[in-house]
Amino acid sequence: FSCRNAVASVLKVPLNKVRIIQNHMGGSFGGKDEVMSSMAARAAILALKTDRPVKMVNTRDESILESYKRHPYKMKYKVGATREGKLVAMEIKCLADSGAYACQTPFVTWRSVVQATGPYELPNVKTDTYGYYTNNVYTGAMRGYGSPQIIFAQESLMDELAKELKMTPMELRLKNIYHNNSIAASGQKLDNHQVSLDEVINKAVEASNYKEKYREYSEPQSGDKKRGIGMAISFRGCSLGAEATDTAGAIVA
Repeated sequence: FSCRNAVASVLKVPLNKVRIIQNHMGGSFGGKDEVMSSMAARAAILALKTDRPVKMVNTRDESILESYKRHPYKMKYKVGATREGKLVAMEIKCLADSGAYACQTPFVTWRSVVQATGPYELPNVKTDTYGYYTNNVYTGAMRGYGSPQIIFAQESLMDELAKELKMTPMELRLKNIYHNNSIAASGQKLDNHQVSLDEVINKAVEASNYKEKYREYSEPQSGDKKRGIGMAISFRGCSLGAEATDTAGAIVA
């Protein structure tokens, strides 16, 4: 529908005068969403002007120059925890570089808010996320949709907190992860499906020999090559999350 709207808008014709026959192209994430509509609109203008079929294909260089990019984030996290490692509060501020146009920024930042605290039980949460305009290339829908940036920050924070509390990253996470009937930071109660994050972590730890490697790699290492092992967890829901029931619609002409 976005492609149809773009073509109708630039040609100044009603929607029922535009028919879009779309090839199979996979998901719109990854730089294809907005670019597809704008290229179709330009091709439609040329077709109308020349009265001939028009095909537009970007080179790799043109695609990189024209397509939107992932949102760069600046994030500030403040966390409170007991000496035993139980999280009690988290305050988060995120700034998302939208580039020259808003595009998907309001929705990408929404998703970031939903996931900002990670899959951890927290009784006190404050999250503010802002999108701002710059003279950079505009940003849009990429794989992960507001999640990779926030996961990097939140999981880095958990590692730093574990070190501060003299715990392993695994121990701290297991003390705070979601279980059945946990309340997410968005207010959602996880009571309509099986929450098995503890089982996932334990199986990953066993399969990777995490405990032994963590002890080994924590010792001082000599030579040019250093070895380490990391742990990061996250969660993901359907759609943007934390809103009312998803809806769908259609234009009937």
